[in-house]
Amino acid sequence: MTTKFMVEYTNKDIMDKLELIYTETAKTNGSPKISLDYLLTQFYQSEFKDDMQSMITAQKGIKIEPFVHKTDEQINLLPVMKEDKIAKFYFNEWWTSLDKNDILLKDTDKLKSEFNTYLKTKNIDDGQEV
Repeated sequence: MTTKFMVEYTNKDIMDKLELIYTETAKTNGSPKISLDYLLTQFYQSEFKDDMQSMITAQKGIKIEPFVHKTDEQINLLPVMKEDKIAKFYFNEWWTSLDKNDILLKDTDKLKSEFNTYLKTKNIDDGQEV
């Protein structure tokens, strides 16, 4: 006699697996950026499957945030230009200050341009550690 089992996975189970793959496997093993982008997109698609506005917002953020797969601490240790570090450090401050409707209505190029303008308002002394 054969017994059949059926396993049902909830959306939360799938998201947990995607997050685990992204954070514990792909990021720490130095996977190619295109693979990390794909996994992050899959995570957000699962997270916001019933909320298209949040999905669009997340996708635009992925395209604009500098070094999206690196933490501020990781960037600070990398030999990258000071301007790139500053962009990474100030991205979240700028992003969270935006009106959600502006994010939805403006295209990615316009948002990038506005981010660059925002960065010019930040006075960082040459001697200041980033």
